[in-house]
Amino acid sequence: MKLRKPLSGCNSMKICKRCNQPVKVFEDDYDVFEGMHWICFHYEFEHRDYDPDEPCDDPSCPWNRINEKGIHIFEYDRSHTIRNKSDFIGLILTETQKEYYPSISFRIDIESFNNYVVNKSVWLERDGILSFTEETLKIERERTGSTTINSMSPEEFELIISSKRNGNMNLKYQLISQQNGRKAMIVGEFEIEWEEIKSLCKYFKDVVSFI
Repeated sequence: MKLRKPLSGCNSMKICKRCNQPVKVFEDDYDVFEGMHWICFHYEFEHRDYDPDEPCDDPSCPWNRINEKGIHIFEYDRSHTIRNKSDFIGLILTETQKEYYPSISFRIDIESFNNYVVNKSVWLERDGILSFTEETLKIERERTGSTTINSMSPEEFELIISSKRNGNMNLKYQLISQQNGRKAMIVGEFEIEWEEIKSLCKYFKDVVSFI
């Protein structure tokens, strides 16, 4: 890599060796990213075999985030989004399995605290979806308890809804994505309104009807 001459008047700043601009957001990680912005480091070392205008196999690639996050801007019968301020959990039904083991595959996108992970094939059992829906509605009525739904592949996806002492509901989540040997994981939780819970349950009931 050919380094550029630092900008004049910026000697006190940390200057990116690739674009020759000041590093501000990830200044503390300047050495970790070889003296570059994170995105410059990504294009220099992780995006090498791909055209700059196409996504690479890294789940955190900026193009993956640009291309995929827009899917959940609108809703339709196979899509559902749970939103909490700027964070979201998006689900899209992508495939069903009727024989052997009735189940549904979802594409799941989660963004939380500016971290973004997508897994394009998370399989959930039909009976597990129905049980989760029934238990969730029971919690809504009784204002107590918790229920969990897990992916068929262990630890790949988990969603937990539970009641809180203040009468509100809490949603916890975990999503793992692995592509070409790379692993990305996101976990978090937030309070969820009753109407959001009802809407999620309705969505699960609707998608089960596709099997």
